[in-house]
Amino acid sequence: MRRQDAATNQNRMLFLTAVLMSFVLQSVTACDTFEVGIEDAGPTTQLAVQSTPTATLEADWTTPSAIPGGTPEPTVAPKDTRQPTPDPTSTPQSVLTSSGPPRIISFVASPSPADPTGAITLSWEARGASSVTVQWADKDTHTVARSHLPLSGSLSVTLAEVKFSEGDQVRFILLAYDANDQLMVDENERPIEKRLSIPLKTDMTITSFTASPDPVERGGTVTLNWNAPGAASIGITRLSPEGDIFLETEAFDLPASGSIALQVPEQYTELVKYYLGARDANGVLHKAYVTVGVICRYDKYIAPQCPLTQDYIWAAYEPFERGHMVWRSDTREIHVLYADGSYETYEDTWREGDPFDIPGTPSSGLRAPVRSFGNLYAHQSRVREGLGWATAPEASYTMGVETIRGGSGRYPGTSVYFTLPDNHVVNLYPFTSTWEIID
Repeated sequence: MRRQDAATNQNRMLFLTAVLMSFVLQSVTACDTFEVGIEDAGPTTQLAVQSTPTATLEADWTTPSAIPGGTPEPTVAPKDTRQPTPDPTSTPQSVLTSSGPPRIISFVASPSPADPTGAITLSWEARGASSVTVQWADKDTHTVARSHLPLSGSLSVTLAEVKFSEGDQVRFILLAYDANDQLMVDENERPIEKRLSIPLKTDMTITSFTASPDPVERGGTVTLNWNAPGAASIGITRLSPEGDIFLETEAFDLPASGSIALQVPEQYTELVKYYLGARDANGVLHKAYVTVGVICRYDKYIAPQCPLTQDYIWAAYEPFERGHMVWRSDTREIHVLYADGSYETYEDTWREGDPFDIPGTPSSGLRAPVRSFGNLYAHQSRVREGLGWATAPEASYTMGVETIRGGSGRYPGTSVYFTLPDNHVVNLYPFTSTWEIID
């Protein structure tokens, strides 16, 4: 009875073994081979599976219809090196590829110079991207883009639809994009791009643009003369004293040749610069500049350039542990100069006899300020904490004070220069609320 049971159990194990072997063979991958065998260990039959790595990567494995009891051999399919036959109905795609970083090899225009009433052909070649985009600005300065262009190609653009940059050229940008329509950048996070500026044809020229007298008195009158054959209109603009910022249009719709007398504003203390813009019938712009010197009213000055104003006033000064206080009689203001290079300006509200109480007691050799300085010191904890105690008594003196124009362009300001009792010159720069001794 025990022999019959053992035989039955062995048959069952053989059946299960066959099923498991079939499952293992169907699970074989292209990277491993398996050896499967049956080990008879007496009454218990064991399934032994051994995995053997193989270097064969391209294999067409076939599952046997019967289990021969050994390891199946892979059938390796040869590589197909033939190129696919192109579909004549498909949209042409760029065949440019690259194993290197994305780059734009060329971006050119023809013709150059371009006829402002005609068209221009842009041509390009790029590598390592999925597509390129060409951008420009239209007459209303709106961005126009032609996207999903091949890596090698050309595009015709009618210049009547393009903004004339600086009046005498048209500008285009070529940008590289990846397969996800994301702008591609280099290792410095800058866009992969190339910019192109094409000059425009015109028969117009500016043969002369002059001024007299030169130099001119401050606040005086200067006469400008010009000649621009072929110009449809002329405009003249005065630039700002601080730099080449277009500040104010003096005249426009002037003839191609002529002259005009203009008064120089008082804020110009060293020179004044004028711009002439001449446009032809197609809107193409040519430009010219003339600079006129301005005679300074002052023989000597403490500012680094001819000042707007120059005065000598009564002032008071007191040094502190961490800065200075300066009082001015012309504005009745107190400048608090901190040692860290910052400054604050306060209105002097003290009148003779007004009481005030300064908290704390100075150490030996130091003192509390009095009068207007003491009144401000008593009421402003920021001033007390920033300056510390006075190191010497207040002293009055004659201050030389000058102003010059500061800032830039349409946002001018005034920079102040004044002397201390020791004749050092302090500059107060209002835009950053900073001060420094310059001499």
